[in-house]
Amino acid sequence: MTWSAETYIAKARCYVERGLEATDDSLRAWWFHFAVEPLLRAVVSKVHPALLADSRSVDSLLAAVGADLTPDAVVRSRPINEVLELAVRLRSFQTEVKEAAARLLLRRNVECHGPEAAFPGVPEDAWMPDFLMVAAACCSAADVDLAGLVGEGYTTHARELAASARADVERVVTALIAAARRREAVDVPATGWTMAERVDGNVIWVVTCPACGGQGQMSGSRVHVGSPRFDGDELSQPVTVAGRRFSCARCGLELKGRAQLSAAGLPATVRTSDHLDPYEVLNIDLAEEAEARGLHVVDPADFEYQDE
Repeated sequence: MTWSAETYIAKARCYVERGLEATDDSLRAWWFHFAVEPLLRAVVSKVHPALLADSRSVDSLLAAVGADLTPDAVVRSRPINEVLELAVRLRSFQTEVKEAAARLLLRRNVECHGPEAAFPGVPEDAWMPDFLMVAAACCSAADVDLAGLVGEGYTTHARELAASARADVERVVTALIAAARRREAVDVPATGWTMAERVDGNVIWVVTCPACGGQGQMSGSRVHVGSPRFDGDELSQPVTVAGRRFSCARCGLELKGRAQLSAAGLPATVRTSDHLDPYEVLNIDLAEEAEARGLHVVDPADFEYQDE
């Protein structure tokens, strides 16, 4: 049995990629939650692969050190709760990381073994901060590039979360919201759009203000662009946009950074799609396609216009 850190990281990366490509919220949560266990096992394996063997099984311990076992040997890996206890002893794992990992694993177990599904109705902002915190700690301990696992956009957010103590951020955000509620609300006309992307790549979309309940604006950038896919006759590619800043013209509330947005309960990400021209994406030549169907292509430039 191979218990190398590289194989577990590859497994986690596979799950994350499936989650990034998923367009359904529940399916997206499923794959990201399932990436947590291989990440934790990669961390422990980096210390020594033998630590992943079930300590109560002689066959497992012998297999972990490369012993040649009999065909009837039963090899078992260490339970995930024990793996987590080993991982949190490492310097890169703080108390908040352990708590975040425990929440993710509990939700995954409820989904797998509980009488009801745990993922439907759970927004991404309820679990993504925990996942990024755990992924950053695991990648650091396993000497793996976080951007190679979740992409550059999510990596930036993970660094912001790691740099901020959650309790301190929550206190700051609570004070900002309370101050905004004390201000006199200003009448602001509603926008006629819900999302817009600027030329510089900055994306702006409308969300409900956590202070006054009015129409606020979130701004951020793309963190993932999925593969092109057909939806009926339409060709599009899914796009995930992550917020970096929130402002409300009605009450004056302003929040900056992933940590503050998460503490305020604002959506971590929003998903949209780019509609694509299949002829451009698939490199189809219109003239060749028409001629292949027996049609004759006429170039208007070859004819002189005559006014009747």
